Amino acid sequence: MKTRLWGMLITCILLIPLKVAANTVAVDFTSTQNWSFGAGLTIGWGCTVSQPLIVDQLGYYDHEQDGFVFDHEVGLFRVSDMSLLTSGVVTDASTLDGLFRYTNVASVVINPGETYYVAGYDPAFCAGGLNPCGPTPDPHDRVGNPPYADLGFAPQITFDGWHNESSPSLQFTTYIPDIGPWANSDGPLIVANLKFSPVPVPAAVWLFGSGLIGLIGIARRKKV
Repeated sequence: MKTRLWGMLITCILLIPLKVAANTVAVDFTSTQNWSFGAGLTIGWGCTVSQPLIVDQLGYYDHEQDGFVFDHEVGLFRVSDMSLLTSGVVTDASTLDGLFRYTNVASVVINPGETYYVAGYDPAFCAGGLNPCGPTPDPHDRVGNPPYADLGFAPQITFDGWHNESSPSLQFTTYIPDIGPWANSDGPLIVANLKFSPVPVPAAVWLFGSGLIGLIGIARRKKV
C-alpha cells in the first residue's frame, strides 16, 4: 500500500510543470523631460525588494526609441558593500521595450533586507547644435527626467531614491539617495532599468510536502 502511494505521489510530481513568471519591468513611465550633460555621469536609483527576485536583464533609457550612437554600460550593485553583482552593455542593437533597450546579463538573485542600486553610464556626448558637449555629437543621447507622479514601480520594488556621480565609466563609490526632484524639474534622473522574475517555488514542492504528511498519517493509522 505504502509503495503504491509513493509511486502515485512521484508520478504527480513529475507531471506538474514549474511555473515561472515572465520578466517584469522594475519601473515604467510615459511622460518625461530629457536632459544632456557635459561630463560623464553614472546615474542610478536605489531600491529594496519584498521577495527574492531573479534579475537577468538590464536596460538603458532610449530617448525617442530610435537607437544610440554610443554604447552604454549598465550595472546592478549591492549598496551594503558597493559590490557589482552583474553588468552589461546596452547597444543600438539591444532589444527595445517601452522607453528602454535591454541586454541580457548574468542572472543574480536579489533579496529582502538589502538595498540595491541599478545604474547606467552616460558618456555625455550631448545633442548637436553649435556647441555639442562631447567631441562627437549624439542627438540620441538623453537622460530621462520623469515626474514623480508618472513613475510606476513594480509592486515588489520600493524606490529608495536616485543618485548620480561624475565618473569616467560605470562606477559606484558613494550612495546618497535623493528623493527630491532634479533642478527645476518634477522628478528624478532615470537612465537605468531592470527586468526580473520572482524566484519560483515549484508547485511540486508543496505537493511533496502534503504527500509526506498524508503518508505519515496513513502509517500512524495502520499502527493503531
